[in-house]
Amino acid sequence: MISSFISTAPHCRFNLTPIAQLSAAPTVEYAQHHIRARSESPADRKTLALLDGGLRPTFSPVNVTEVFEPETCGEPIELPMPRSSISTRKDASSLVFGMATTVERLRRNHGHMRHWMSHSKASIVAVVEEDPTASDLEADWRREGIQIAITTSDASFQDRLIGLLNTTYSYAVSNGLPTEWVILTDDDTFFPSIPRLLSRLARYDHREPFYIGGLSEPRIDFGLIGCFAFGGGGMVFSMPLIEELAPHVDDCIKNTGAPGGDWRIGQCVYRYTRTRLTTEWGLHQLDLTGDIGGLFESGFSPLSLHHWRGWKGWKDIPMDKVGLVSPISGSENLFNRWASADGQWIFTNGFSIVQYADGIRPDMSKMELTFNGEMEAFEHALGPFRPKLEPDEEKTSYLFVHALEDDLAVRQYYAHHDGDVIDRVIELVWLKDGKPYQLNALY
Repeated sequence: MISSFISTAPHCRFNLTPIAQLSAAPTVEYAQHHIRARSESPADRKTLALLDGGLRPTFSPVNVTEVFEPETCGEPIELPMPRSSISTRKDASSLVFGMATTVERLRRNHGHMRHWMSHSKASIVAVVEEDPTASDLEADWRREGIQIAITTSDASFQDRLIGLLNTTYSYAVSNGLPTEWVILTDDDTFFPSIPRLLSRLARYDHREPFYIGGLSEPRIDFGLIGCFAFGGGGMVFSMPLIEELAPHVDDCIKNTGAPGGDWRIGQCVYRYTRTRLTTEWGLHQLDLTGDIGGLFESGFSPLSLHHWRGWKGWKDIPMDKVGLVSPISGSENLFNRWASADGQWIFTNGFSIVQYADGIRPDMSKMELTFNGEMEAFEHALGPFRPKLEPDEEKTSYLFVHALEDDLAVRQYYAHHDGDVIDRVIELVWLKDGKPYQLNALY
């Protein structure tokens, strides 16, 4: 329903200049919806919720260089946002992240790391190659509320990674931190929701030795090389285990011979302790090829995401932009799904808006097998599955391509592609409604 709920509506203006820079046609079919997040009482996050109001975009042709401000705009869609008890956890000072990287890579990954680190009270220990600008970068990040400590080393990447078992332990102890968990990860791993991660880790007793991680999604990967925490998704250690490993780290560096640093760390754990891997499937390596959409449109609740910059056939997902809406929606609702009453439209926050063809109503409790491979290869990690639908015949997809924020709203852009060219755009305008908005706070 269209109504004049605001006569002069600056948040209704549309500005497709960002889309013009993303290989768009000169004129695109454009639609706009406004969203007002409605916080629900504490409840478990649903994998599919119903929209209050219609998600039925009405398209009009517009020039991508236009900035247009209508006199009226439609009533906003009231979107129910489950606020679970995890949102009450106020800080992440119990976490110390460790990564072996370079100053250049830290700069490249700054945007998405701000989402999950800034003002969280968690710490990062980064061991980098020798670089004269390392101290400047550390100071810059600390001013942004990212508690980072950067040290330099001339050791190889793998040796630096294994050495972090000692470096993170020494950092936590020497600074008197209330550390419960050490997480060794990659600089390009995205943690959508630190509150969700804290909540999941709270299931385990941090006073006991724990080695927690995810396996690769394709069964053949760990079938060939063994059962250990794959590093891209994050390797999680309780402090008692870190303390137990500390005296053996030098031996682990010298005497483990596996080809990957995460594999060598697994060897170290198994060789010097009686602790074995606890599998946590929310820590995603994302060793998938082809179209990744089936996973992201499944309503899953990821703890971490690796390989999101596009890997073997799928496009980059701009996670720094995906996270912009978190102060409004809550970070636990990134990649959550909402459906229109008739099930024809499905909205996945931060990934896609999908319209299903008449007569097509898939079983949304199952994951669409869009990526390459037979379902038997992935059922252990991601099943159950349903068959892939034919793009633009059985389903039409508008993929998340960009987001920006202004004083009134966070604007998400979802685009349909004709080949490599954007030809249709749906803009979702998430209204702030005067609520406090702090980018990258712990929501």
